[in-house]
Amino acid sequence: MRPLDAQSRWHLRVLGRQIAFLVLIGLPALLVDRHPPVLYLLQLQRMFGLLALVLLALGVVTRQPLARASLCVWDHAAASMLLAIGCSLILSFRLHQ
Repeated sequence: MRPLDAQSRWHLRVLGRQIAFLVLIGLPALLVDRHPPVLYLLQLQRMFGLLALVLLALGVVTRQPLARASLCVWDHAAASMLLAIGCSLILSFRLHQ
């Protein structure tokens, strides 16, 4: 397996920082929620979905090509959407118990 190039490492760093920021910014929701972690996961789901939408719009407006050799804005948007879907799945399992 080849090592990641500079662009891929940059996208991974930015994605990691965005995830950490959203997780930390949502922590007060755990304190006020009567049924933890429902409100927290709902907030994360919405924020990751919004992030994916913004990245999708950014990719379309700037006409970013799909890079096969390294990570790009499209991979970043897909990862954000997968995180939003993951939060949705956890919420659906949690609410149907």
